[in-house]
Amino acid sequence: MNVLYLLPSPVARGSPLYDPKHAVTTPRSTAFEAMIARNPDNALARYGLATELLKVERWAEAIVQLQLYLAQLEDEGNGWLKLADALAHEGRGDEARAAIARGIVAANKHGHVGLAQEMRERVMQKAAE
Repeated sequence: MNVLYLLPSPVARGSPLYDPKHAVTTPRSTAFEAMIARNPDNALARYGLATELLKVERWAEAIVQLQLYLAQLEDEGNGWLKLADALAHEGRGDEARAAIARGIVAANKHGHVGLAQEMRERVMQKAAE
C-alpha cells in the first residue's frame, strides 16, 4: 500500500503567515549545533549558529549563543553589532546600547572604521526616534 504524507509547505519569510518561532532548522544550524555538541568551546561554531538563529528571528537563542561567543573570543565588532540587534528586538534597549558601545571600541581597535561609523550612526538614529 502506498501512503502519501502531506507535510506543510514552508511559508515565505515576508508572508503574513510566517512565524519565525516555528521555522525549521536549517542544515547549517544543525551542523553548527553538532560542532558545539562535540566541542562546546568552539566559539566560531557558536557565532555561526547565532547567525543562523538571527535569520529565523530566534532572538533569545541567538543572544545566548552570541554572549557565549563573545565571552570566548575577542570580536572585531560585528558580533557586538549582531548582539545589539538581537537585544533590541527583544526590547532590551539598555543592553543593546552597551553592546554597540563595546562594538565601537572593538571595531576601532581592529581598524574597522566603517563598522564603527555604522554603529555610531545607529546610535544617533535611535536617539533621534
